[in-house]
Amino acid sequence: MTHQITTVLNSSATSDNEQVCEAGASLSAQHEQADHEQVSHEQPGVQSGAHEQSVLHNHSVCKQPLACKQPLHAQTPSQRTSSNKYQVAVFDFDGTSINGNSPVLLVDYLRERKMLKTSELLRIGLWALAYKLRLPQNEEWVRGLVFRAFAGKSTQQVDAFFREFYAAHIEPRFRRAADEEMQRLSAEHKEIIMISASFDPLVRCVLDYHPIQYQCSTHMKIANDGTYLPEVDGIATEGMQKLVALRELCDRVYGKDKWELYAAYGDHHSDRPLLQAARHAYAVCPDRPLLRTARAQGWSVLRW
Repeated sequence: MTHQITTVLNSSATSDNEQVCEAGASLSAQHEQADHEQVSHEQPGVQSGAHEQSVLHNHSVCKQPLACKQPLHAQTPSQRTSSNKYQVAVFDFDGTSINGNSPVLLVDYLRERKMLKTSELLRIGLWALAYKLRLPQNEEWVRGLVFRAFAGKSTQQVDAFFREFYAAHIEPRFRRAADEEMQRLSAEHKEIIMISASFDPLVRCVLDYHPIQYQCSTHMKIANDGTYLPEVDGIATEGMQKLVALRELCDRVYGKDKWELYAAYGDHHSDRPLLQAARHAYAVCPDRPLLRTARAQGWSVLRW
């Protein structure tokens, strides 16, 4: 039974993406040449309180890794452009930056270690089947169900678990082409932000390995005694909520009307609002609905 559930989960994560994309594929032959604005080297002033090193909990937004060590890239905004606005490039995580789906990989990992009950796995599998059929689903509910594996455990224990899980099972799946694109944009003084519906203690570890300033992901509630609860804190960072969370983060970090969405990268049709809002939209190994939208809108299609 548990093997069948895992099969359903993996099928739901890949059914829309029929063209298999090789990690490490070169960008140069695939995407269109974006226009490169002249970058000013004047370092802007920092507004008082705008860059505090803390977690922004509203709308599941996080700007600083808590349990992971300091990221490779400095946690301060880079230079503004001649238009006097910070230029932001945002990357989706699952299926875009990594080859695979981190919640599916996590559930399989928890199943192997018997950290979830069979009844819980069955309910997760049924949710995945409905997701595959594109039926309306409660994103918060299923994430709470998965997080039952960590209910009552301290944030330190859970964060340590995710650090190990990320290093062993997620980072090896990070697409070389995604990292190269982040490096290129960072060299052009773009602000790099990772966004994901996946769990915050997992996604924040990405800052430890790649030139990413901030991340937006789904927070889980923490009890007064410092232990995790199997419940989403707010709204899962999914679909339109990604754009909501991104705007809130950037308004707080850079200042309202002081930034612009220069580029967005996504693989799933739920990423359409995010891509639609960007000056340069990139559909990365897109599922069928997103591919149709990309062709209709004239967006670049990348095969990473």
